[in-house]
Amino acid sequence: LKDNYNQFYKNCKKLDIIINIDGYDCFDCMKYCEYYCMLDCMVLKNGYSTYRNWILEALDLDIDCCWTTASLADKYLHSKGCYEGVSQLSGTPQFFIQKCVVGGRTMMRDNEKQSFDGTDDNKRMADYDGVSLYPSAMARMDGFLKGSPKVLTTEQMNKSFLDTIDGYFIKIQIKKVNKHRHFPLMSSINKEGVRVFTNDMIGEYQYVDKVTLEDYIEFQDIEYDIIKGYYYDEGRNTTIKKVIQYLFNERLKKKKEKNPIQIVYKLIMNASYGKTILKPITTDELVISGEDKFHKYLIKNYNHIIELNEMFECKKYRVKIHKSINKHFNYASCGVEILSMSKRIMNEVMCLAEDKELTAYYQDTDSIHMDYDDVAILKKEFTNKYGRELDGKKLGQFHIDFDLHDKDGNECNNVYAEKSLFLGKKCYIDCLVGYKYNHKKDEYILDTNGKKIEVRGFHIRMKGVPSSTVKYTAEQMGIGLYELYEKLYDGDKIRFDLLENGGRVNFKFHNDGSISSMDSFHRDLCFVEDMEVRKNL
Repeated sequence: LKDNYNQFYKNCKKLDIIINIDGYDCFDCMKYCEYYCMLDCMVLKNGYSTYRNWILEALDLDIDCCWTTASLADKYLHSKGCYEGVSQLSGTPQFFIQKCVVGGRTMMRDNEKQSFDGTDDNKRMADYDGVSLYPSAMARMDGFLKGSPKVLTTEQMNKSFLDTIDGYFIKIQIKKVNKHRHFPLMSSINKEGVRVFTNDMIGEYQYVDKVTLEDYIEFQDIEYDIIKGYYYDEGRNTTIKKVIQYLFNERLKKKKEKNPIQIVYKLIMNASYGKTILKPITTDELVISGEDKFHKYLIKNYNHIIELNEMFECKKYRVKIHKSINKHFNYASCGVEILSMSKRIMNEVMCLAEDKELTAYYQDTDSIHMDYDDVAILKKEFTNKYGRELDGKKLGQFHIDFDLHDKDGNECNNVYAEKSLFLGKKCYIDCLVGYKYNHKKDEYILDTNGKKIEVRGFHIRMKGVPSSTVKYTAEQMGIGLYELYEKLYDGDKIRFDLLENGGRVNFKFHNDGSISSMDSFHRDLCFVEDMEVRKNL
């Protein structure tokens, strides 16, 4: 606090806004605010100009014509011809194919809490991470389906016919699952609205595309009936493969040159599939000024209004209305296949590891927590089976990706977790160990005895709770981070103060346009697998 005060005093003196009143040094708060507001505007302006120039240089597009990064990426792909011959979908075909959308698999082994402690037997945990998973999927897929979807006839509802066409999206019923997995490929939505990946799917319906069905058969040996669906037989536009590879290579080149423009290529690659599965925007909002205009609008449009609010301290009204979706189009067929190919990239690695009895503890969309020493075995087995190199930093490859820095901010090398606890989806802790490293000289930094210098740290995640709040809660309880996760692992209920007793600020946005700071904001977390126990918490 003393350092902050001294810096503040120095800033005020530099701005010449200190006034002596009755022998006390005071500062002109309005001039201070005016100066820093102007500074904020200058930073925003410079940031905007720099970003706009980067986009113009890298993509030959103007951000002033696009609202979002996803829109920018979509416009770029269109400019490169990725969607030539590819039909946008609306109405019933879009609604059906959109049902095939399944996001990345995030789960613990067997959907149970997992604990890893390698301190006694010198075992290590690795975070084996896929390189740019969604761009990798786009580079690997055969391209985007061309033409319009056709309805499957009864005679065509068999695998023999499906194998002869370019792509399909079908509804199936699972009759039998001959191979159970610790990380199942199939999933369903439970009563709480959470997607759960499970082997217990007999009698359940699934909406799948070509890649997903092939994976279900390959990795879980399912038996099924085809209920209905659509198919495509007009070929594919393969341009996306070249475009994504170009963006990836350009990013690598710019990173090597230490050119910050590299972030543009990363943004575009990661946002490239977002608009393909954009959901219909079913509502719209407008602001009406004046009571007379509002009443006239109300009389003419009352049947379209969902809600309305008088704005705070002004004669304006915010109106939320129903929006027609009969003109909503998207490239659902492309988005579904990108997601499915991204899961195939993970399925090949996860299922091979399980088949070779290599232990994985947790998967988070594009990464696997597994025994460090098993990675070498997995790489060898993967090459034997698929004829490709698994380890590396190219599209479709994987690498160990724990991140740890020393006190000086230097990146450590050979980082692993000596202990880990997995409580639920995106809720875990890794106790990290790494070694100080001189990256310029490409060598370890040694102590006076010639030994590598160890650095320790944590990698924590707690969905819905900021990392700073997790650390604050542990400090308030007088325990370490790992001990806090241990308590949660044991089923204890812990309250997290997301405002950290005034250390953080959260705002509430009201319907009348006013904004207020929250006086209290808590989350109570308890990780219990027994459903009856959970109901009583």
